[in-house]
Amino acid sequence: MLVPDGVPLDWADDVAAESTMRVRVEEVELTVSAPEWTLVSLTLGDVREHRDLALVWLRSLVVAQPALEAAYGANPRHVLMARMGHLARDLGNERLADQIERCFRHTTGTTRAGRIRASGRTSWFRPA
Repeated sequence: MLVPDGVPLDWADDVAAESTMRVRVEEVELTVSAPEWTLVSLTLGDVREHRDLALVWLRSLVVAQPALEAAYGANPRHVLMARMGHLARDLGNERLADQIERCFRHTTGTTRAGRIRASGRTSWFRPA
């Protein structure tokens, strides 16, 4: 499994069974991560270093809400997810941006001003 920078390998091992699958491409068998787990495990460095690929991926990314909430619950990185939500909305992927906001509300709660409180930190997103 490809593990983005900054994700502890023991965390990756714990979720590997439920978040990956084996795919055969011609003669090669590959392990592919679920998109929800990939999204929550990205770092801002990953996005900066591979900006064009990340933006194309976010523009067309479709995920299931329960799977996104499960992935976020296992690895709650609200500042990164808030940024991914902003990027998704800017790219026209309103569905993903709304899902990310619902994920915050479901797992952390938000204030009317759009502040997200979790783990003693506050980050901002644009309220719908």
